[in-house]
Amino acid sequence: NGLLYTNDLMSYLNGKIRDFNAYKLNDFIVEEPKVGIGRDNHMRTAEEGLLYRVDMKRLSGVELRITIRTNYNDSDIGGLLVNLGGEKKVVQINIVDKETVVNIPRPTLNRGRFKIYLSTPSIFIKKGWQPDLERFGIRANLVTACVGKPLNIGGFDLVKNCPKPMVKAVPPGSVYYYETDEEPDKIVERLHDKSLSDYLPEQGYGIAFIGNVNLK
Repeated sequence: NGLLYTNDLMSYLNGKIRDFNAYKLNDFIVEEPKVGIGRDNHMRTAEEGLLYRVDMKRLSGVELRITIRTNYNDSDIGGLLVNLGGEKKVVQINIVDKETVVNIPRPTLNRGRFKIYLSTPSIFIKKGWQPDLERFGIRANLVTACVGKPLNIGGFDLVKNCPKPMVKAVPPGSVYYYETDEEPDKIVERLHDKSLSDYLPEQGYGIAFIGNVNLK
């Protein structure tokens, strides 16, 4: 639940630094609880006993930008108004220059060992709490891992108009260390800045970055 400077993350992946600062996301969040009532959609009246409280949150002091990769043409989606999230907040799609999008460049990987850093929640099915690298044609032995407490991922399906099934996900920030005989370029090509999630990879789960293991 923290924020990292991009340069610090790149230095860490290249094995140049071990210690750096993380900024707690909670320091940039303002609590704004809302109180509401349940309504009878047929009578258009309040239902008795359905008073509820929702812990809403608002960002303060930082700006949140969501970058989406898509196969649509810019002319087809630029300026469109769409619904975002279960509350259907209205947002506008703006086309940005590729140069303005922050990317984590591929590291020059040393032979024999590498680490995987997860930047988004990852849902692994076949191997539980660890990624299935064989699915990407990579053979490697897991040496150790630093994995946080699982997250419960759910949501609401707007198409089917029903809640999504709840699944457990490995939290972002988790790191896996491997030993392998594979070629470094092959590992980076198939795993770096790719989704390793077994479930909903197209929605951005399991985005991973590859890094060097510094034994000093």
